[in-house]
Amino acid sequence: MELLHHAADDLGYLAAVAELGRMYSYGDLGAPEDKTKGRKYLEDAVKMGDVSARCTLACIEDENGNIKLAIRHWKLAAEAGHSFATEKLWKTFYKGNISKETLEAILRAHKEACDAMNSEERERSDLLQKAMADNNDVFLIGILGSYYGGDIKAKELNKALKAHQG
Repeated sequence: MELLHHAADDLGYLAAVAELGRMYSYGDLGAPEDKTKGRKYLEDAVKMGDVSARCTLACIEDENGNIKLAIRHWKLAAEAGHSFATEKLWKTFYKGNISKETLEAILRAHKEACDAMNSEERERSDLLQKAMADNNDVFLIGILGSYYGGDIKAKELNKALKAHQG
């Protein structure tokens, strides 16, 4: 807890801010339940751009009966590409709380956000994760050294990683 507070409060580390918000909101992982403190951390995380924290806020609003505010949070999260938010909006639609047209517009925005995230950089990250799972340190050190040293470009790095996974 001390390290999380240091990372969140002193260093402004987004993941720590969001995690403290969730922990205090639900009394998880040894944190005492403190809804006020949890909400403050979650709101700070949302202001810093954490979409998952926005979903957590939406769930809290839903639990408190503030469905309109929950829908607003889920809508913004879905439009940023968060899949859990779309699931919650589907459920909300089936309960009759949003229109079909509204849901369709949100789903289109969600798809656009997800499509925008499918980039060469994301693919490279996925390939690196797979290569790390193979525990081939020699290959990784060599190829990353070439990439960061400027000897090869991103496309060549992707090709090398794909070939390695092949």
